Amino acid sequence: MSEFLYPSMQAQMNEAEYRAVDAINYSTVKSAIHRHKTPAHYYAYELAEDKPNKKQDDSMVLGSATHILVLQKERFNSLYMQSESSDKRTKTYKQDVVENPGKTVLTPKSWDEVHLMAASVLSHPAASFLLSVGVPEVPIFWKDPASEEPCKACVDWLRPDHHLVDLKTTHDASLNHNGFDYIVRYQQKYSWQLAHYMNGYKEITGIEPTWTFIAVENTFPFLTHVLSYSPELIAKFKAEWRNALDKYIHARDNNWPGYSLYIEEVC
Repeated sequence: MSEFLYPSMQAQMNEAEYRAVDAINYSTVKSAIHRHKTPAHYYAYELAEDKPNKKQDDSMVLGSATHILVLQKERFNSLYMQSESSDKRTKTYKQDVVENPGKTVLTPKSWDEVHLMAASVLSHPAASFLLSVGVPEVPIFWKDPASEEPCKACVDWLRPDHHLVDLKTTHDASLNHNGFDYIVRYQQKYSWQLAHYMNGYKEITGIEPTWTFIAVENTFPFLTHVLSYSPELIAKFKAEWRNALDKYIHARDNNWPGYSLYIEEVC
C-alpha cells in the first residue's frame, strides 16, 4: 500500500480494501500473543499454507449482523436475508443460500435475535446518544512510533468530538465475575484494542481521544450496558499493549518460535 496512507483516515475505504493493507492490527497481535499457546501455534493455524479451514460460529455471524444493523442499517438488507426455514439442514435453507450469493442467510430465530440486539442498543439512552452523530467503520493507518511498523485499525463509530465508540455483542455485559469487564481485560483482551485504536488516532490527529464500549447481550433479554475506563486503567492497557506489540514483532522476526529450546524449571 502506498506510503501516503501513513498516517491517515480513509473513511471511504471498503472492507476488502482495508483488509488488503499489509499492516499490524489488534486482532493479529491478539491471535499470535494471547489466543494461541505460542507464536508457532499461531503460524500453524493462521498463516501456514496447510492451515486448517476456519468456520465462523453463530455468535460471530450474529455479532457481525448486529454491527451492520446498528451502525450501517442501509446496508443490512443487501448483506443479510431471512430464511423461512429454522433448520440449516433443510432443502429450503440450502436453496436460500444458493439463490442468494453474497448474502448471509439467517434463520428466523437468528434474524429476530439480531433485530432485538439492535433495538436494545438504539433504545439505550447513553448508547443512542453516542451513536446520534458520527461516522461508522472508519479505517485509520499510522506507523507505531517506537518500531516504525505500519499499523491499522477500523473504528466502529467515530464522533466529531474525538470519541471512539466500539460495539460488542457478548454473552454477559455485566460487571460481575467473568462478565464484560473480565472479557475486556483478560478473556478477549479488548483492552489491547482500546489501546491500539487510541494510540493510532492520536498519531494521526495529535489529539488524545476518549473511548466507550457499548456491550449488548446476545441472549434474552438482550440488555445493553455502556462502559468506559478510567485514565489510570487506560494507561495500564497501553503499557500491556506495548508489551504485546513488541512480543509480536519479535516473534514475527524470529520465524514464529514455539516452546523453549532449553529445559524450563517449574517453580
